Amino acid sequence: MRLTQLSPFCASATFLLALFGFGAKAGILPLHAWLPEAHPAAPSPVSALMSGIMLKTAIYGMLRVTFNLLHTQLWWWGVFALTLGLLTALFGVIFAAVQVDMKRLLAYSSIENIGLILVGFGLALMLASPLWLTLQERANYFNFGISLGLGICLLVLAGYFPEEKK
Repeated sequence: MRLTQLSPFCASATFLLALFGFGAKAGILPLHAWLPEAHPAAPSPVSALMSGIMLKTAIYGMLRVTFNLLHTQLWWWGVFALTLGLLTALFGVIFAAVQVDMKRLLAYSSIENIGLILVGFGLALMLASPLWLTLQERANYFNFGISLGLGICLLVLAGYFPEEKK
């Protein structure tokens, strides 16, 4: 699959399926229902391993599929992942704040952490898209022109350039 170039439609379908599959394992917002029930049912060491390793393994799989197997990253993938991550983090924080059971608190805290990781994933996707690179290039030209003009104005105001004598 690494050597094949997928069309944008097929790449988007692959991305969405990977996000759905790995998101169910990671506990992303609409697919999180199993996580708060699994933490209290598991013994404490298993619950800690679930939080620390298993959920992050799903994120690692999502990163590998998106950046290693799919050669095309579209900007809207980043917006979608960023929005999903913000909603997941907000949901996790709100529900963690009202929990009295420590294992359920750990589960909702893990959901919130996965949401923050997904926010970073979405930002990385947005910054890797060709549209962003084009906008960044144009912004650099604009910033250089503004900086150069501002520098010349400051030098003139500071009296660096002597006035011409007539």
